[in-house]
Amino acid sequence: MASLLSSITGRKTASSPQKSPSKGSSRPPLVARALSRRTTSGLSETQEQDRVVLDIGCRYIRAGFSGEATPLASICSATKGMKRHWKGGRRTCNPVCMLEGEAGTLWGLDLRDCDTGVLDDTLELYLRQIYQRYLLIDSKTKKVILTESPLTPIHIKMAMARILFTYFQVPSITFISSPTAACVASGVRNGFVIDIGWQQTIITPVYDLRPLTPFIVSTNIAGARLHRRVEYLLRNYAFPPLPSNSRAEDIEDFCQRGLICLPTHRVPSPKSIPDEEFRSTYDSDTGTSDVEWTAPTTGERHMIPGWIRDAAVEVFFEGAEDEYQDNDERSLPQAITHCLRKCSRDICAQVTPNVILTGGCSNISGIRSGSRILSIVQSSLSKITGSADVGHRVRVLETPNEAAWVGASLLGSMRVQGLFEITRGEWYEGVGVPDWTQFREIVGVEAEAMG
Repeated sequence: MASLLSSITGRKTASSPQKSPSKGSSRPPLVARALSRRTTSGLSETQEQDRVVLDIGCRYIRAGFSGEATPLASICSATKGMKRHWKGGRRTCNPVCMLEGEAGTLWGLDLRDCDTGVLDDTLELYLRQIYQRYLLIDSKTKKVILTESPLTPIHIKMAMARILFTYFQVPSITFISSPTAACVASGVRNGFVIDIGWQQTIITPVYDLRPLTPFIVSTNIAGARLHRRVEYLLRNYAFPPLPSNSRAEDIEDFCQRGLICLPTHRVPSPKSIPDEEFRSTYDSDTGTSDVEWTAPTTGERHMIPGWIRDAAVEVFFEGAEDEYQDNDERSLPQAITHCLRKCSRDICAQVTPNVILTGGCSNISGIRSGSRILSIVQSSLSKITGSADVGHRVRVLETPNEAAWVGASLLGSMRVQGLFEITRGEWYEGVGVPDWTQFREIVGVEAEAMG
């Protein structure tokens, strides 16, 4: 791994000219892109070594080939209200039923209510759709690179491996930690990765392309909490109010296109604010303009006050000065400060110059630019070290939303051997999936860095 960064930045690929499609061709661009990987005399040596890269989250599944800049498929799970048909104890559901559900999650934080059979059926349907409609390949011929969060439950990772080996018979699976892959996509070896996902916001320091799992900090204030706040505001303060039967796709569309994060907090003393006091706290003069928004599923137009657009995002930053806040409900500033306190000063000096934002909520305007996050990291470092000059080296890198998938694609294209690769034979012999919480070697990394 010592020459990994130089391999990424110095590798050159030869591109062959491609014929432009005829004007009368009706072939979809996605199908043409997948079919262009094939040749009339068979697959070339490079194409035979390409791997399938999967990024399976609780809400989105991204898939594509190694060496690609973007995934071929990015599917939102439609598990809420999904129709299922059972006959004689045997599943007879077809892929059409999967598409009729409402956007939901594949699994939750509490796995006690997780039905293994339903999870296996749902993952199998989605992966079969990806292989047959987007990748257009035989799953037995391609190795798989699977990127996942260090905090993904072992129960879920076992289900992913079981489905890929049993139903799709893939040759092998290489597990890659998503914070490491995000650093690879950004072209750095050390980074401070902030993943604002759907169920959790996970902050992971990465040193020398290794996630420092003992110092990971997570909080439940993430995309799901933002969606609930936006739904409450649109149903009470939009004109006309959003109907109660609106779908989750409407809320997500407004979160991506209508919200904005201001560089500073609007409330002088940020505390946790209940919903009934939200308007009296934030409904004041603001520079954010009102917008007219059209719900994508119903086509109905709504006038959204400007204060809703910037105040809804404050759900991530409320309670920054609450000393008795629950550990699972830390605000984003508290989580960043707690993570930096757990790291030594030498580790902080190495990881904080490269702040990497990933996750679906990082696409919100203002969060992506990083000015708010940058000021939080700088102030946290000043509190920890007692010096106001330590934050001048901090910067927020511009990374795509699917940075973890892009990093895994780069690693697959360079034929980097993964530390955790399981073949189908080893799986049937009883070899399990990796557990990133086993950090004996990672603790040695910090000792080596401290000299």
